Amino acid sequence: MNPFYQNIPRHPFVAKFPNVQTLIEQLYLAAIVDAYPRIRAISGIGQMKENNIRNKVVADFKRSNPIISSYFQSKIIYLAAENQANTATFLQRTDLEIASNHHEHIFVIECKNLTHAETRYVQGRTKNVKYEHDGLEKFIDLTYAETDNEGAMLSFIVSGTPTSIVSTLNQKVQAFHPSPVCAQLSTQQCIGWNLSFQSSHICTNGKVFRLFHIFYDLTFH
Repeated sequence: MNPFYQNIPRHPFVAKFPNVQTLIEQLYLAAIVDAYPRIRAISGIGQMKENNIRNKVVADFKRSNPIISSYFQSKIIYLAAENQANTATFLQRTDLEIASNHHEHIFVIECKNLTHAETRYVQGRTKNVKYEHDGLEKFIDLTYAETDNEGAMLSFIVSGTPTSIVSTLNQKVQAFHPSPVCAQLSTQQCIGWNLSFQSSHICTNGKVFRLFHIFYDLTFH
């Protein structure tokens, strides 16, 4: 490296989040967890459709979230919803994307409304004689995050027993194109969040892809 560039101070954002792992865990995942009580407190949230809940998360990230909103407002990082730009074809849209130009990294988040441990969380199904990809399969087949190595699934549990749903999905996820470290990650929470786990998979192009699975309990008793 040219010595001239070595003497240029790093941007404060990069100094605070020096690598992708820190960026994901201390900013992105921390913001998701921080948003939960505000999302849960929204009137009628458990009766909303998936996209509407997702939009509430987007609004929280941009306006209310003390961990991440200032970075969006100052255009240090960028947030997109239903974006076609980072999918393998323009037939699909990502639910959420957070982009950091400083890290040359895009973090795709797939959202799901859940009432039980649905198979669509993991993979698609044949509908009207046509197979429709779904869930984490979109990361494995490179529909999403073709050039990145990490992503997340943020699920909104609107009925059922959250702990049971998460446990069952964890088992299903570990059996889907697992990498050698997938079983090890299955017992690791995401920054201490109780309703969470991690996984690692082999994509269709051979790369290893890591997923962070976080669940919001939006059931009301």
